Amino acid sequence: MTYLNQGLIFGAAAFAIPLIIHILNRSRFKTVEWGAMHLLDSVIKVNHKRFRIDQLILLLVRCAIPILLAFCLARPVLTGAQAL
Repeated sequence: MTYLNQGLIFGAAAFAIPLIIHILNRSRFKTVEWGAMHLLDSVIKVNHKRFRIDQLILLLVRCAIPILLAFCLARPVLTGAQAL
């Protein structure tokens, strides 16, 4: 397989943009301890794993979009294949 526009393949490096945004937003929030926080600890522990998996899936989808878009815009062409 070859690409008609080889330069657009380097556009796949745009996957780093959502990755950088994700990393920067993770460190933005501070936890604040308040009086009734101990009542919510059990709920937070139960939902924490599911929340992390959802965030990971969302990050992977956001990173895959620029990669797929770059490869589609590069116009892949099958070479050496015989037409039926």
